[in-house]
Amino acid sequence: MNNRKLSRILTAVIALLALMLTFVSVTQAKEKYSDDTVKNFIAQTKLYSSVNHKNLTIIPVKAPYSSAKGTISTFDEAVAEGSLIIKEVSSSGSVNQLAVINQSDDPVYIMAGEILRGSKQDRVLKDDVLVPAKSGKILVDCFCVEHGRWTYKSDKFYSGGQNANISVRQAAKQTQDQSEVWNSVAKTNASFNQEESGSLAKSYESKEVTADKKAYINEITDIPSRYPEANGVVVMINGKVLAADIFSDPRIFRKLWKKLSDSYALEAISKQNDKSEKGISSAKEFLSKVQSAEISYAVHPGLGRKVEIKSAHITGSGLVSGGAPIHIDLFPKLDIPERPKSDFHRNYDQRNQINAPNQIQQQE
Repeated sequence: MNNRKLSRILTAVIALLALMLTFVSVTQAKEKYSDDTVKNFIAQTKLYSSVNHKNLTIIPVKAPYSSAKGTISTFDEAVAEGSLIIKEVSSSGSVNQLAVINQSDDPVYIMAGEILRGSKQDRVLKDDVLVPAKSGKILVDCFCVEHGRWTYKSDKFYSGGQNANISVRQAAKQTQDQSEVWNSVAKTNASFNQEESGSLAKSYESKEVTADKKAYINEITDIPSRYPEANGVVVMINGKVLAADIFSDPRIFRKLWKKLSDSYALEAISKQNDKSEKGISSAKEFLSKVQSAEISYAVHPGLGRKVEIKSAHITGSGLVSGGAPIHIDLFPKLDIPERPKSDFHRNYDQRNQINAPNQIQQQE
């Protein structure tokens, strides 16, 4: 066998070995995440170029698609149609629990963080919920984001088109403590001189937000049309990754984008005077931390399974239904000292309490 022929054989063998190694490498990478729905989902995300305005950076994300069969309505759509009823659990109410009734033929998705306005006080759900069609009465856990009011403003909850800002959502997710949620609401309101109202929704109406939000929104409002394959985002403020919201169905992402983008702008405006942080993990590095996190799944009210994501670096949650995440949110781990959780059921002034919907007084 001459040297030229031997060389060709060696070259072919090396190429075959390289191909085999590549195949094994890819196979192992797939197997690494195949046993966990969330890790597999996040591992396949791709990032687009960032969109920037002042201290706010939005990085669109493309995650694996999984469009739900049939139609899933959003909270706003279902309330507007009159098919979704959200009320206090009783005439006297319970701060951290609500009753939900879906009368339509389609499931309704409510994301934790969407502000439910009215009734005895504004709330946000503790967890994402997919309410079944023709559900009957379902009890869901929630947090109050309107400290102080405990009188009926309306019989049913309605949508003000608002979403809790990142800090409030992060406090709710990580601490699971009503007092910490109230503290976060108070800090946000203090940024806009709204301390006395106790209502997170009032921050959206402050002069500072009204004046500054338009410029932020002008830069980010068209992200779903500019990146039509995007179904999520990573959010950075002052150079630091603060959150990620990723959906498997682009339709749901697009429907919720206005609320989400408004909430990101509110957070950015509240932190305009904060110092920029350098050397913080990039969006890609932030998402990669999911792979080393502890992922747990649990049954909860409605369809699908609740997801909890915990590690030394990140916290998060979401909802998995039909084998795919409807939504996953992620936040960097807060540095909050451990302390006993508060009693959720606050002792409101009973003398000023209205105990029945038919005694509603209109309040601004």
